[in-house]
Amino acid sequence: MIRSVSSTLPTFKRIAFTPGLNVVVADRRTDSTRKETRNRRGKSSLVALIDYLLGSEDFLAAPAVEEALFDIEFDAGDRTLHVGRGAQLGQQVALYVNPPVELNVHDDEKSGLVLSSVTNWRYYLGQRFFGLPIVREGEWKKDAPTYRNLVAYFLRREPGGFKYPDLNTEKQQEASKQLAISFFLDFDWRIAKKFESVRDRETIVKQLKLEYKDTNTAEIRTDLAVLERKLQDQRKLMADFRVVPQFRDLELESARIARKIRDLSDENTTDRELVEELNRALTTEAPPSTDRVEELYAEASVILGEQVRRHLSEVREFHTSVIRNRINYLRREMGAAEFRIAGREEKKRSYEQRRAEIMRVLRSGGALEQHTKLQEELSRVEQEVARLRSIAGKASDYAKREAGLKIEREKLRLDLRAELDERAPKIDEAIVAYESVSSSLYGQAGKLTVDDTINGPRLAFPIQGEKSKGINSMRIFCFDMMLVRLLASRGLGPGFLIHDSHLFDGVDERQRATALAVGAGIAEDVGWQYIVTLNSDEMPAKHLFPEDFDLEEYINPVRLTDEQGGGLFGVEF
Repeated sequence: MIRSVSSTLPTFKRIAFTPGLNVVVADRRTDSTRKETRNRRGKSSLVALIDYLLGSEDFLAAPAVEEALFDIEFDAGDRTLHVGRGAQLGQQVALYVNPPVELNVHDDEKSGLVLSSVTNWRYYLGQRFFGLPIVREGEWKKDAPTYRNLVAYFLRREPGGFKYPDLNTEKQQEASKQLAISFFLDFDWRIAKKFESVRDRETIVKQLKLEYKDTNTAEIRTDLAVLERKLQDQRKLMADFRVVPQFRDLELESARIARKIRDLSDENTTDRELVEELNRALTTEAPPSTDRVEELYAEASVILGEQVRRHLSEVREFHTSVIRNRINYLRREMGAAEFRIAGREEKKRSYEQRRAEIMRVLRSGGALEQHTKLQEELSRVEQEVARLRSIAGKASDYAKREAGLKIEREKLRLDLRAELDERAPKIDEAIVAYESVSSSLYGQAGKLTVDDTINGPRLAFPIQGEKSKGINSMRIFCFDMMLVRLLASRGLGPGFLIHDSHLFDGVDERQRATALAVGAGIAEDVGWQYIVTLNSDEMPAKHLFPEDFDLEEYINPVRLTDEQGGGLFGVEF
């Protein structure tokens, strides 16, 4: 439970908190214009500041506050802690009263403060709030529930903290979400960790699949078999230093390549002639004229009727269409022929390069030079064999690994299903808690479902009108209150839940009133603290609350205003 938040900044408004519901209100001046806003009064900054003091990343770097220290006093289980943090301390926190022995602390001569690293501070809070190990090693070293991931659900902030109930930020990864869900619902988070391992390996397989998607493994196996035999012969030849048979092989290969080059040239000659013919045809194609028909009839003193002239016009249009289609066909044929010519030219260049290599070997004179050239050829064949082996191995490997990962996913899903069956009472407790809160808000229960999917555990929150921003906000409220009840029953959690006013954007006034009353009741029931920031014009009318509920009793005496210096920090920056 948070006792207070304060600062060495003289203008900062120290805010003390009490058990149960605490409402921090931002008022607006009566003469404020529509263009003025309370968004800079400090409501969201208060939530961000508490998060910062509890281990989040850097909070403020503005010159007006860079020399200030901010501090928080709060209860963590049976211990009361008083901690300070500010830009001047860097990645360290100051422990003002009785530093816990579990923390690795040191005295700072310059400031006279007892300091510890932010990392150690997070580990300590993870142990105090959620029972996480302070020393993260073994299975806790990677892909395990972390303090920052878990506590973010109790410090809902923008951006992204109000998108969906089981997401604490807009960019939260699937693994992070599943680990948190598993921890909160008290089932084995190691299963979620294994799902993440599968996803990581699938990413590698997908990259391999994309790289080798056009690889014909059958052709590669054939080429590899031929090359490996050639490699064996080449090695034997080099070992015996008999070069003449190899010369014969290269001569035959050179002759075969020369024939292939001639064949490709002949085929290109044929296609070039075809292109020329098609080009001439394109220049001669023209539709027949019907004008002469009308002239002949006119000379014979025969007047053509309207129907005949219309028929002649249709004939003219038909012939025009035929000629247009003919031209398109000729152009396609020309394009196809030119494409074939380009492809053959590329093959010819490849063949000519290989033939040039062979001719250099054949022209070599003397046994030593022959041996050197043949050694180069042996190296080339070895490299080509190694290349093909690598391609063949990777192309077949991704298929095997892909199939293996699918099987592993199915096995993990079975493990997850068994785990959900075993933890059914815990899941039922969560479902009932969510249903109870949603019934209080709507009169009809919203649903929480826990599914075992092929991608790991998944929560869903179906409710009528779920696309509404207000409805989604209240799903988040129900989910968070469910977490409060679940963790309180296990003696875990930070002991507080903080909702920034953004949660209530678009929420009906009656439901805002109900949510505040329900939140106050749950906080009192489980011994937690529910802190809410609200704009004054978002305060529900008194008659919308239950008869025995007076919101004024829960409003913090420190009110943030639009007046100069009326914000949380007392200064503009």
